[in-house]
Amino acid sequence: MDDCKPVWTPCDPNTQLKRAENEEEILRNVPYQEAIGCLLYLSQGTRPDITYIVNSLSRYNGQPTAEHWTTLKRVFRYLKATIDYKLTYHGNSEGNITGYCDADWASHSEDRRSCTGYVLFFRVLQ
Repeated sequence: MDDCKPVWTPCDPNTQLKRAENEEEILRNVPYQEAIGCLLYLSQGTRPDITYIVNSLSRYNGQPTAEHWTTLKRVFRYLKATIDYKLTYHGNSEGNITGYCDADWASHSEDRRSCTGYVLFFRVLQ
């Protein structure tokens, strides 16, 4: 992935991940679980921007398809493009926190689960 073409979003917004319909679609010789493990560690520590897609991909850990593998590689391409992005915490800052959230109703096509998202802004007072 050293020479991959970088992308600026972790996943295509039109991506609809689904389970393998038959045994022939399942990929057996790719390091899918290892890659998911690395991305989960990264998303929990310093890159919350990839958390949604990594958690979505981890649902298919046991039976990944070519679509899942392609989507997972896109996350790595996004990380290459945004390698300098990071969270920085300062222990002595004072500021305001503002939060927003939104949800949809049963948008996941397989199990009709809903999705909730949120964003928090921390504004440092000067």
